Amino acid sequence: MKSLKFKRLVLVSDTTRSANQFTFQDRFNLITGKNNSIGKSSLVKNIFWALGCEPEFDETWKQLDCKVLLEFSIGNSDYRVVRVNNGLFFSDGKREFYRFNNVTGDYSNIFSDLVMFKALLPNRSDAPTLETPPPAYYFLPFYIDQIKSWTSPWDSFLKLGQYANWKQTIVKYHTGYLSAKHFEIEEEIFEYGLKKKEADEEVKKINTALEVVERYIPRTNIAITTEEFNEITSEVENELGNLAKEQENILSKLSDVQASKYHLGNQLEIAKRAALEIEKDYRFSVENIEEDDLECPLCGTIHDNSLVSRASILSDKQKAEDQILFIEKEISELSAVIDELNPKLKSIRTQIAEINRKYSKGGGRGSDRDLIEIVDGFASQSVQRNVEETKIITQASSKEAEEKQKELKKEQRKLLSTKEKQELSDLFVGLLTEYIYKLNAKGVNLSRVKHPTDYNKLFGSGGAAEGTRAVLAYQLAIFKLIDHSKNEVLSPLVIDTPNQQEQAIHNYDRIIDLITESIPSHSQLILCAMDNEQLDSFRSISNTISLDDNKLLKKDEYTELSDEIFQIIQSAKNGYNNRVNSDG
Repeated sequence: MKSLKFKRLVLVSDTTRSANQFTFQDRFNLITGKNNSIGKSSLVKNIFWALGCEPEFDETWKQLDCKVLLEFSIGNSDYRVVRVNNGLFFSDGKREFYRFNNVTGDYSNIFSDLVMFKALLPNRSDAPTLETPPPAYYFLPFYIDQIKSWTSPWDSFLKLGQYANWKQTIVKYHTGYLSAKHFEIEEEIFEYGLKKKEADEEVKKINTALEVVERYIPRTNIAITTEEFNEITSEVENELGNLAKEQENILSKLSDVQASKYHLGNQLEIAKRAALEIEKDYRFSVENIEEDDLECPLCGTIHDNSLVSRASILSDKQKAEDQILFIEKEISELSAVIDELNPKLKSIRTQIAEINRKYSKGGGRGSDRDLIEIVDGFASQSVQRNVEETKIITQASSKEAEEKQKELKKEQRKLLSTKEKQELSDLFVGLLTEYIYKLNAKGVNLSRVKHPTDYNKLFGSGGAAEGTRAVLAYQLAIFKLIDHSKNEVLSPLVIDTPNQQEQAIHNYDRIIDLITESIPSHSQLILCAMDNEQLDSFRSISNTISLDDNKLLKKDEYTELSDEIFQIIQSAKNGYNNRVNSDG
C-alpha cells in the first residue's frame, strides 16, 4: 500500500508581509521550541488546512490571513496544493493548476481518489444522497491535535457536523470493517430507497384519489335479483348507458383533479415558507451581519455576505415568489375545472333521478330499489377498481425495491465474515493492550473496549496522565490497524505535544520510545514537542525544525515566496476535466 508523505510547506501573510517555508523528510520529523507559544501547532495545522481540513486556529493566527502552499507525494507521484481562504488550487506536479471554489464536491472527489478513501456519507438534504466527504474525514485518525484529540479521539477538526452520525461509518472504514465494495453496494441501496420513496409517495396520491371518490359516491354493496338486474340492465342499455359512462368519466376526472389540487396546496405552503425564510435571511444579512462572511453554526461552512451575495438572496426570493404565483395559477385552473365538472355531474345525476322515479319499484321485502344508488355504485366501483389496480402495481414496486434493499444489505454483511471481523477486533485489542502496558497506563480499565468504536470507554478509570497515555495507545493501535487493513493510502501520523498532563519523566520516555518503534517503516511521522533532553534520541534520527521567538514568519522570505504563490494563482484554470489518480 502506498504512503502519503508531506514534503514542503510554504506560509505567506500579505497582512504582515512575511513568510516562511519548511521541509519534511520521509521518515521522522520533529517540530520543537523552547515554549508552547512559538507556533508548533499552527505549523502542522496549516498542513491540513492546505488540503481542505478545518483545524482550530487561534485568533492571532487568523488575523495573519495566510496563503498556504503544500507539496506532498503519494508513492512516486508528486502533488501541490495552494489554499487561499476557501479556494484551492491543485496540481499533480505534471499538469497545470486548477481552481476549486469549495472543498466539497469536485475537489473532495479528486482528493479521495488520490488517497483511495472510498467512504461515502449521506448528506442532510430532504432526499439524502451519498457523497464523498471532505479530506478532514480521511485525516481524522492521522492527526492528534493539542486541543481536542487527547480527550476526544476522532474530533481533531472543526465543521464535521455537515453529516449526521458519521463516526461509526468512518471509524469502521478506516480500520477495515467496511470496504470500498460496501459503499458500492450502499449506493445501490440508496437508489432503491429513492425508488421506494417515490412509489410510496405515489401510493399516498392514490389514496387521496380514492378518498375523493368515496366523498362523492360512497362504496356500495348492492345485491339484486336476476329479474331486477335484467330489467335495470335493459333500462341502462336503452336510457342510462351514456349517462352512466359519462358519470364514470367525470368522477375519474374529479378524483385526478382533486388529488392534484391537494398536492399543489402542499407545495404552495412549502413555497410560501421558503420565501419567508429567504426574506428573513436577507433581513438578517443586512441588519445583523456587518462582515462579508457568515459562518454556518451547524456545519461551519463560510457563506458569502457581500452585496453581490445579498443581491443573490433577493434573486432567490423573487424565484420563490414566482414559484408561488405559478402554483397559485395552477390551483386556480384546477379549481375552475372542478367548478366546471361539478354542475355536469349534478346534471347527470338529475337525469338519472328522473329515470329512477320512472322505474322505482318495490322489492320483495317492501323496500325500494334506487337506480341512482345502483348506477352510482357501478361508476364508483369502476373508478375505485381502476385506481386500486394502479395502487396494487405501485405498492408492488415499493415492495420490490424494499426486497432488493434487503438483498443488498445481506450481500454487504457477507463482504466480511464474522471470523474476519473478530480477527480485526482481536488485533486491535491486542495492540491496545500491548501499548497500554508499554506506556505504564495499567490503571486504565480495558474490559469494555472490544472494538475501535469503543474509544469513549477508555475514560473513567486511571488518572488524567494515564488517560492521556491511554488515548495515545488507542491512536497508535488505530494507526497500525489502518496500515494492516490497507483500505487506503497511509497518511503521515502527526502528533501534537504528547507530554499532556505533565507526564512523569520515565513515562515521557516510554511515550517517545513507543511512538518511534510503533510507526511502520514506510510511513512518515511529524512530532510537535517542547524542547527537552528526553527528545535527544528522537532528534538524532529526525529532521528537526526548531522554532524561535520569531515564530513562523519572517520578513526576508516574503518577496520570493509570495511571488511563487502569486504565479500559481494567476496560472490556475477553472474546473478539472481529467480526473487525477494515485498513479499520476
